Amino acid sequence: MAPAPLEWPGRFDRPSTRGYHARLMTASTAPKTVDPALLARRDRRLSISIDMDGLERLSGLLAKGGGQVAVDLHFYVDSGRRTLISGAIRAQVTLICQRCLGPVVIDLAPNVHVAVIDCEEDADHLPEALDPLVCPAGELVLAHLVEDELILALPVIARHEDDPRCPPLTPDQPGGDGAKRDNPFAVLGALKKRPGDNDLD
Repeated sequence: MAPAPLEWPGRFDRPSTRGYHARLMTASTAPKTVDPALLARRDRRLSISIDMDGLERLSGLLAKGGGQVAVDLHFYVDSGRRTLISGAIRAQVTLICQRCLGPVVIDLAPNVHVAVIDCEEDADHLPEALDPLVCPAGELVLAHLVEDELILALPVIARHEDDPRCPPLTPDQPGGDGAKRDNPFAVLGALKKRPGDNDLD
């Protein structure tokens, strides 16, 4: 059975029986924190959009700001009575291509599958399939989770893939052919030493 959708119009401290998906929340209107244990006990699903400009750490890594992040998370309790969060985060970001140094649009689609724990020591007791998410006060800053997942999903080297309009600036850049080019200053030096230049001495 699909988890029930969730809408809490003001604070995330009480559920509403009226649920709908993809409610737009900007940095100024999104709730600061959620109670993951409460949501998990009630088997809730949270489906919202977040303004990407409100994610300051992520925005500082991008070539261009703006856009929305689609967040779809399911909070539930597993057979081991652990509070789990599973779902997906989707966003399009603009980075600088390390091949041509032009803008390149990258689709980020990290999947979330974490267990909420009180302290880092609890991570030793989790199965390998679960990533730990430390919430010492039992509260989760939703924007921090989303931002962390998107930053981890950024490519190590951003570049256009199979785009003939994206030639490498130098052969030693990613995608270069490795061919050795003449040094223009060496060519200039050779021209200055043309045969016969010393005949004037």
